[in-house]
Amino acid sequence: LAPLWDLADELKEALNVAKRPYESGLTLLEDPAFDEALTPLAEVLSTRDKRAREAGYQALLADLQTKVDAPAEAVALTLWSLARAWLRSEALEGRRQDGRAPHELRAMEVRQAPLARAAGSALITRGSTQVLVNVTHGHGDAPSSTGLLDRRSNTQLFCHYNFPPFATHEARVSRAVSRRELGHGMVIQRALEPLFQPKKQNLMTRVRSDVLASDGSSSMLSVCAATLALAEAGAPLLQPVVGVSVGLVSEPEGATLLMDITGDEDFYGDMDLKVTGCAEGVTSLHLDNKLGALPWSVLSEALKAASEAHAPLLGALAPF
Repeated sequence: LAPLWDLADELKEALNVAKRPYESGLTLLEDPAFDEALTPLAEVLSTRDKRAREAGYQALLADLQTKVDAPAEAVALTLWSLARAWLRSEALEGRRQDGRAPHELRAMEVRQAPLARAAGSALITRGSTQVLVNVTHGHGDAPSSTGLLDRRSNTQLFCHYNFPPFATHEARVSRAVSRRELGHGMVIQRALEPLFQPKKQNLMTRVRSDVLASDGSSSMLSVCAATLALAEAGAPLLQPVVGVSVGLVSEPEGATLLMDITGDEDFYGDMDLKVTGCAEGVTSLHLDNKLGALPWSVLSEALKAASEAHAPLLGALAPF
């Protein structure tokens, strides 16, 4: 595709095309119905169960759309802005949707070898996020593996991350692998690669993570499950590797870091910093940042908090 991209750039320069800023056309609404909805909105957003929370939010939105004489999209935007403001305010006060403290991790349930016929597998649930990882060994020069691996790398490890629509309670067509899935697969691969040791020469190991249910941090949970699945498949890492996502809510009056973020906290927050590592240090980083620039002090504090969170995660995997 590189020649086509170059051609597109040449055409853009020849035509002198200027990129226009995006303008939504929708504005936030002011209506008494929104004032009356603030209390029920807070109750809905405080619901612990994700599916019940989503159902309550959609019911409240549908009710407002019948009461407010405005386009449905404008009503939805206004309600979302109120929800975002409330959630950020709560986070700054040290309160989270699911009742956790800012640096508290969700409880993790581990099931080793749920797939009896796989070389190695693990099923891990953290909150409302659940991933199933299985490991397959194959010959390195097999036709199915040709072209899959980065030729600049000598690794014999290949990681897949799959995010089917049902993971977020959706029914839609599954098409090509998304850019997000490719990126998360690379994060998992970079997390495991420094400590991966092949079973033998010219043997490719494929790690496949299927997200069965998602409420944030699914790629980091995949890293934990991959550590267990590789061990069962006879290709254990030199050291166990775990991962955690660190969020941020930053306002002029203050800022707070959120550990092991949920989907909503990723959506309304300002940062998603994925940190993977073992007992001796960090193996990979991935940063999504909505602020444009982050102070070094924030990154330093986030990395320190993530490293501290790795210890209980490694302890949770130790019995297996």
